Amino acid sequence: MKNLYKEQIFNKAMAEVSKRRADARLQYDMRYKNIEKKYPELKNFIMDITSTSIELTRLILQKPDNADETIEKIRCKNQNAQLNIISFLTENGYPDNYLSYRPYCNKCEDSGYNNGVVCDCVKKIMRDLNCEEIVKNSSLSLCKFTDFDLDYYPDSPFYIENGEIIPRENMANVLSYCIDYADNFNTNAPSLLFSGKTGLGKTHLSLAIANEVLNKGYSVVYITSNELINKAQEDYFGKEKSNDTINTLSSVDLLILDDLGAEFETKFSISVIHDLVNTRQNRRLPTIINTNLNTAEMLAAYNERVVSRIVCYYQVFKFFGKDIRQLRN
Repeated sequence: MKNLYKEQIFNKAMAEVSKRRADARLQYDMRYKNIEKKYPELKNFIMDITSTSIELTRLILQKPDNADETIEKIRCKNQNAQLNIISFLTENGYPDNYLSYRPYCNKCEDSGYNNGVVCDCVKKIMRDLNCEEIVKNSSLSLCKFTDFDLDYYPDSPFYIENGEIIPRENMANVLSYCIDYADNFNTNAPSLLFSGKTGLGKTHLSLAIANEVLNKGYSVVYITSNELINKAQEDYFGKEKSNDTINTLSSVDLLILDDLGAEFETKFSISVIHDLVNTRQNRRLPTIINTNLNTAEMLAAYNERVVSRIVCYYQVFKFFGKDIRQLRN
């Protein structure tokens, strides 16, 4: 199945590679013109290289009987001209590669492909574009696990329905799981549900996972439930009716859906969330959902089809403690 989101990001990355290639060629031409203008005598050596290249091309096309011997002579002449240029440059204080073409990426020489496969430089650009997408949509920047402070969680028991729990111990276990999840992430990873009151670190851990997963070269998108519904409405009720948002979010390697339950509940919003959750589950792509709602509140807000999909197929982690943002203030 065609991955629309990856294709869009890939095309943007290849456009950037093309721009880099054009910039490298421009810089090369500028250096060449600069040195030729300043040292006209160097032009003879450069012309020697050009002429030997033309000779070699002509010889290959004509294929005379003594081709091997002639080709060797031409190569020697070309090498001597190159050595003369290097010697001239270094004697006049220039680096020996001043007149060499300098691609941004030496592996693919700014073609985007290395030995027939997509080059690492393209993958790096794709990761950067994904980072921009997350930062653009999030009120937070990408987070790190090392910035997650367990000291904000009480080490005294919290009494819950089924007994008691110590928030700090609970969060230490959740943190450990998230680190391991990110370290071993692949598109077969389980989906996660982070449930708990506001300000307990659900978004922080989600974005910390995103940070690590992006560094592995996977595509990640972060979006709040409000943003999801607004974008879906723009698609569906716009001049050109489309399903672009759902198609895109259904295809990324990891989707982070934040603040589920904060959106205005309508039949349309419930349908959008169900379609997204259901499609990603059918494609066996992992999703991380953050919500302030417990299971009973989710059942009250959404139909059973939505909730059963999440509760049955997601690893559920409950967050306990006091609002960290208030504690910091």
